[in-house]
Amino acid sequence: GKNVGNVPMISCLQNGLSTTNGALPDGGCSTSELVPGTDPLGGTFKLCLDSSSNPNNVMSVESDLCTDFIMHNAVASALESGGDGSSVEEKLEQLDNIGDVHVTRSGVNP
Repeated sequence: GKNVGNVPMISCLQNGLSTTNGALPDGGCSTSELVPGTDPLGGTFKLCLDSSSNPNNVMSVESDLCTDFIMHNAVASALESGGDGSSVEEKLEQLDNIGDVHVTRSGVNP
């Protein structure tokens, strides 16, 4: 796919190609880059919930809080992480203004 990094340019082995009329003419084999590849997804992100302004009195904790950094490929649930604190569920549940949540992850490019 295009997200495997910017790979080196491929080259033609002109002596390995032919036409129905015989050998390829000079310059008959060329390559070019149409779309440069990009590095795979990486890094971290944070999720934040601002419940400090709560006009409906729905939130029991009124705070503006953010999770610790979450890895781009973090698993969804505590069960999947083995309870090591790295899942999205565990990161969210560390916030005082979020209770017990159930997090799932859908398939990529379904």
